Amino acid sequence: MSTNCLSLIIFLFRQALQFKYDTPLKENNRLQTLLLSPLAELSAIPYPDVRQKQLETVLHILHSSGEVLDNGWPLILTMIGSLEKDHSDILVRSAFQCLQLVFTDFLPTIPYRCYPICVETATKFGSQEAELNVSLAAIGLLWNLSDYFFQNVKDLQGQEKEQQIFPDCFLSFPGSKNISSFDKLWMCLYCKLKDLCLDSRPSVRKSSGQTLFSTIAGKTIRKIFDDECKNIFYSSRFDFGSQHLAGRPVAGPVSSLGQCYYPE
Repeated sequence: MSTNCLSLIIFLFRQALQFKYDTPLKENNRLQTLLLSPLAELSAIPYPDVRQKQLETVLHILHSSGEVLDNGWPLILTMIGSLEKDHSDILVRSAFQCLQLVFTDFLPTIPYRCYPICVETATKFGSQEAELNVSLAAIGLLWNLSDYFFQNVKDLQGQEKEQQIFPDCFLSFPGSKNISSFDKLWMCLYCKLKDLCLDSRPSVRKSSGQTLFSTIAGKTIRKIFDDECKNIFYSSRFDFGSQHLAGRPVAGPVSSLGQCYYPE
């Protein structure tokens, strides 16, 4: 019965997505939210077959309607990143396939305000422990994202000026008062890579450490690190080595999106 109900929900959703509305779906942000919200609520159901169907539908959305999404991107990214410890490697790979498609085809169409969620979602895949290859590939996606930021600085800074989208309560960096939202975006990326440097798996620590320092040295340190940003960077605790010396395990939870900052 539950399988039939789920199939019916998915069918109705796909039909609604293909319907020709008076106001095109691309221009109707409220409708995008109304359509995607019931699908997103399926993330709360713990059964693997439900999650698998949801991910298949997300992949269908990306292939058929990804270019028209705007207000729906936060929900799409949230569904992709809804990982649990008991999820199988099959589910993790299915979800990661969706994320790879987002990073490959849709970064230019994703609203600027959603890039921190992209960083957060990729980090979740980097920290999951069901599939090591996915963790390493997720770190590669963070590198690709940093490259996208670097290659599109002027365009992204233009979007930054158009919208006030990163309030202090969303991306907080204690000790900084005048850092721009675009700089906060970089600092959020550094913060998440730093979290992955504390992973319990040596290969993940090595890959994330190399990515972190390569990103800083090769892409951003000459562009955004004024005195204030330097103070934040150098005061952050890149202490995975000191944890070894102190006899503590090198592991730590990935901070939530609302707490993406360097701790004092």
